[in-house]
Amino acid sequence: MARRGSGEWIYDSISSRSDVERRGGIKAAYREIGTMNRLSFRELVRSQDLKIGTVIAEFATPAMGHLIKSAGCDFAVVDMEHNGWSFETVKTVVRFLHDAGVVSMVRPPSMDQKDIARALDVGAQGIQPPKLETAEQAMRIVNWIKYPPQGVRGVCCLGPQDDYVSRPVAERMHEANSKTSFVALIETATGVENVEQIMEVDGLDAVSIGPFDLSASMGIAGQFEHPKMRAAVDRVMAAAKSHHKSVCRPVGSSEEAAASIAAGYNLILYGVDLALYQSALASGVREVRTAWRGHALVGATDG
Repeated sequence: MARRGSGEWIYDSISSRSDVERRGGIKAAYREIGTMNRLSFRELVRSQDLKIGTVIAEFATPAMGHLIKSAGCDFAVVDMEHNGWSFETVKTVVRFLHDAGVVSMVRPPSMDQKDIARALDVGAQGIQPPKLETAEQAMRIVNWIKYPPQGVRGVCCLGPQDDYVSRPVAERMHEANSKTSFVALIETATGVENVEQIMEVDGLDAVSIGPFDLSASMGIAGQFEHPKMRAAVDRVMAAAKSHHKSVCRPVGSSEEAAASIAAGYNLILYGVDLALYQSALASGVREVRTAWRGHALVGATDG
C-alpha cells in the first residue's frame, strides 16, 4: 500500500475511514493490525480442525513465507538447532512468515534463557526448545517467556515482536502473555519417562516428538517402527490427551500423515524444506530419465 501522509495508508488495512473512526482513530487502528492481533499458535492448537505446518531449516529466502502459505500450511517451525543460523537470519525468516500470514514457531539452539528470550524478541510467536526432559525445565521456560508479574521476560517495545508499532506497554505485555506459545519437544528416553509430569505444567500448549533423537536415545536409531519407539510415542500421546494438550506429529510423507490422522493426530508437521526440495527434485529427475529411456528405446526400434 502507498503512504499518503498523516497515516492515511492505514485506511487500506481496515475497510473504510468510518471503520477507523469507529475503532477510536488512527492509533487504535494501528494497534488493531499489529502483531498481537495476528492468530497465535496457542489459538491455532485450540481448534479441533486439522492444522499443518512445516520446518524451515535451510532456505532463508523472502519467498518462503508465501510459498508455505500458498501450499496450504498454517504454521512453520524455524529451526536453529542444527543449521548454525544467527538470530539476525531468524528475525528475517520470521518476518517473511508474518508478512505471509503464517504462524511462526522457533526452535532455539538450546534451552538457555538468553536463546529463548532472543527468539521471542526477534518476533517468534512461540518457542520449541530442544530436548526437554523434566517438568522443572518446563516451568522455568514458562517463567522466562512470560512478562511480569507472570514471569521474568525482559520488556522490549517497538521491535519485531510488536510489528514495529508503538503500543501501551501494559497492554502489549498482557496480550503477549496470553498468546506466546510453548511446545515441549520430547526427544530423549528421560523426557518420555517424565512426560506425565511435564504435561501438568501450566503454560505448556502442546508437545512434539523428535523421532531421530528419541530413537537414538533409546538405542534404536532410525527404527521408528520398533516396539520400544511405538510405545514411547503412545505414552507421550496418552499423557498429552489426559491433560488436554495437543500433540504435534512430525511426518515425512502423505502416507505417514494419513496414518497419523487416523491415529488421532490433528497437528501435523510435514517435512523439512531441504528434504522436501531434494525429494521433489529427485522425483522429477527420475521421471525425466524414464522418459528419455523410453524415447531412446523407441528410437532404437524405429532404426
